[in-house]
Amino acid sequence: MSIYSLINSSWFFGVICSVLSGIVTIMLSRAILLPKDDREYSKRVTCANNEIVHHLRQGVSESINPNIKIIEIMISATARKYGLNEKDLYGVKKITEDLIKEVMGCPFVSASNKRNYCDSLLNIINRDIERNAYRKELSSGAYEYEAALIKMMRKQVLTHSCFLLGGIVSTATLILMYVKESRPMTVIANNLVDDSLIFFIPLVAALMVLVVSFLCQSLSRKKPLLPASAPEKKAVEQTAEKTEQSMLFDIKDRHKSDEVRQDKVI
Repeated sequence: MSIYSLINSSWFFGVICSVLSGIVTIMLSRAILLPKDDREYSKRVTCANNEIVHHLRQGVSESINPNIKIIEIMISATARKYGLNEKDLYGVKKITEDLIKEVMGCPFVSASNKRNYCDSLLNIINRDIERNAYRKELSSGAYEYEAALIKMMRKQVLTHSCFLLGGIVSTATLILMYVKESRPMTVIANNLVDDSLIFFIPLVAALMVLVVSFLCQSLSRKKPLLPASAPEKKAVEQTAEKTEQSMLFDIKDRHKSDEVRQDKVI
């Protein structure tokens, strides 16, 4: 069976047309359905943020002041309820800002209660800003280390892929040279159009491309993480908790001193 007869056969055109039609169908379906999925996801994110603010606002009438832990728990629980990623929802700072807006716009809360509630929410914002700055500074070294490690692994994958492809080419060259010396070129030319050889060569090339692309994608999907070892992670968490407690005490002391100063002025 020659290459020309293979190309001119009806089943060959059928396979090519089916593959092309499948690719076009996938592209059209993704172009139509992906924007709709994004809009639905955005609606769920908006509903989840509004629900968090609504639940926290109900404690204003009973003088229940939330803290950072409660707000973070509300974010995690609401994200699980709506099947969302926590990073897509509002953070502590934005939720606290919305709470301040809701409290200041509520006509049923007295001015003194608004002042006390907004002061506590401002303390939460300041504490969250200080904590995020501390965590960013603490994890910057770990992120840089992970980025350098991923870059090195990508270079290793490319190097191994080049060696692998070079080995395949060298092996194929040796085999062809051996066959050339052992048999006439007419026999080799007839065997090149054999069915098994026609399908074997593209199959090997496709497998090699899939292996290399899979390795590159697996490395590109890997995200920089905090220190992976358990002792380092535990030490980081303990240090962060101690820092948060010390910052909380400092904020409370500043708040008390401000109240005493305002009472003296009055």
